[in-house]
Amino acid sequence: PEGTEYTWKETPDTKTPGTKDATVVVTYPDTTTDEVPVKVHVVTPEGQDQTVTKGEQPKAGDSIANKDDLPEGTTYTWKETPDTKTTGDHTATVVVTYPGGSSTEVTVTIHVTDDTPTTVTPEGQDQTVTKGEQPKAGNSIANKDDLPEGTTYTWKETPDTKTTGDHTATVVVTYPGGSSTEVTVTIHVTDDTPTTVTPEGQDQTVTKGEQPSAGNSIANKDDLPEGTKYTWKETPDTKTTGDHTATVVVTYPGGSSTEVTVTIHVADDTPTTVTPEGQDQTVTKGEQPKAGDSIANKDDLPEGTTYTWKETPDTKTTGDHTATVVVTYPGGSSTEVTVTIHVMDDTPTTVTPEGQDQTVTKGEQPNAGNSIANKDDLPEGTTYTWKETPDTTTPGDHTATVVVTYPDGTQVEVAVTLHVDEPAVAAGTNATGQTTTKQVAQTNGNNGNQTTTDQATTQRLPQTGNQTNGWAALTGALGLSLLGLFGIGKKRKHD
Repeated sequence: PEGTEYTWKETPDTKTPGTKDATVVVTYPDTTTDEVPVKVHVVTPEGQDQTVTKGEQPKAGDSIANKDDLPEGTTYTWKETPDTKTTGDHTATVVVTYPGGSSTEVTVTIHVTDDTPTTVTPEGQDQTVTKGEQPKAGNSIANKDDLPEGTTYTWKETPDTKTTGDHTATVVVTYPGGSSTEVTVTIHVTDDTPTTVTPEGQDQTVTKGEQPSAGNSIANKDDLPEGTKYTWKETPDTKTTGDHTATVVVTYPGGSSTEVTVTIHVADDTPTTVTPEGQDQTVTKGEQPKAGDSIANKDDLPEGTTYTWKETPDTKTTGDHTATVVVTYPGGSSTEVTVTIHVMDDTPTTVTPEGQDQTVTKGEQPNAGNSIANKDDLPEGTTYTWKETPDTTTPGDHTATVVVTYPDGTQVEVAVTLHVDEPAVAAGTNATGQTTTKQVAQTNGNNGNQTTTDQATTQRLPQTGNQTNGWAALTGALGLSLLGLFGIGKKRKHD
C-alpha cells in the first residue's frame, strides 16, 4: 500500500565484494511489518586505462572495465576533471554512484597522446580499375600502415573512370587531430570490353557414367576474364566407352559467348585385372602408416584408385602387426590385401662409441674416424673430428681425442692411441738410404784368410767422393793381401 516503508534489519556489509545475506523490513501504514530475506551482490568496479589525444575530454564511464556487471542506473563522474592539456600519463578518479545513492571511487590512468600530425609522409601509389569502376582513395596510399590510427583518406575530386587511360587524382589524407595533406596519384582505367583471347579446347578423360566439367575442357581458362562461365551445349554422352565430341559454351562477363569443340575420352570403369601386391612397411612406435605405402604396384593400378585401412593398425607397441589395406577402384569395386607393419622402437640408440688404436708413419695425418671401432653401429650422419690435431712428427705412441658428433648435435669424446712409426727402410740400405758394404772372410788354399768385398757401395755420390772411396777400397785390399803374404812367409819359415 501507499506509505509502505522499507528498511534494512541490519545494514548489509558492502565493504567487500561478494554475495551477502540481508533482511528487508517492510513496514505497512498500519505499522504491521514483514521481514523479507534478500541477497545483496556486492560488485567492485574495476578501473581501466584509456587513451585520448591532447585536449580531448575522456568519459569517466570508459575507465570502468566491468560496467555491465554493475547495477542498472549506476552513474560515473570524474572526482576532478582530468588534465588533457599536456601529453603523458595522468592519474584521475572515477566516482561510481549506485542507484541507492552510495558511491565508491576508482583510481585510473589517462594516457594523453600528442595530436600533432605524424612526421611520416604519406606515399602515393597508382591503382588500376576497369572503366566505370570507382577506386578507393585509401588504396592509392602505399604506407597506410605507418600513418596514425584513425587517419582517413578521401578524394579531393572524384576520379574520372568513364574513359580509359591514365587519370591524375588527389587523395586528401586527414589525420586524427584534423590536419591534412594532399597526395597526387595516377588512376589507370582499363577497358572492360571482353578480352580478345580465344579459348582453347583440350581433351579430358572420364570413366563411364562420370559427368565431365565443361571448364576442364578449356586449356587457357586463366587467360580469360574473371567471371567467365563454361557450360555444355549438350550434355556429353558418357554411358558408352570411347571418344565423344562435345561443345563447350564459353560465356564472358559482358554476356557474349563463343563455342569450343572438344573430345571426351570415356574409359571403362571395370576393375583392372592387375592384382594389387602388398608390401611390408616399417614405422616407429606411435607413427601412423599410410595404407597406400603398403601396396607395391600402385603405379599399375587405375588412376583414382584409393587405399584405406580396414582397421587402423596398432602402432602403440613394437613388433610385427598384421593389417588389411582396402583397395577401392574408381568404379567402386574393392579388394583387400593383407600386409605386415613392422613397428620399431623410437627410443634413441644407446650405443657408445668405442676407440681403437691406429698406426701411421711419421708425418702422416691420421683420419679421426679410423680410431672409432664401431662406426657402423652409430647413427647415420655422425661425424668424427680431432679435438686437437695429433702430433705425428715424432715416432712413438701419442694420445689423442676423437670428438664424436651425433646428428642431433650432441657430442662425446673418446681417447685413443696413435702409433707413429719411422718410414720403412729398404733392405741393404742404412737410415740415410746408402747401400751397405759387407766384408766376407774366405780361406785360401794355403789356409790363409782372405777378406773380399761382397757388395760395393752403389749409392751415387759426386765424382770426387767416388774416387776417394775407390782409393780407400784399393788400399784396404792391398793391405789385406800383404798381411796374407806375411802370414804365408811365417808359416814357411816355421816349417
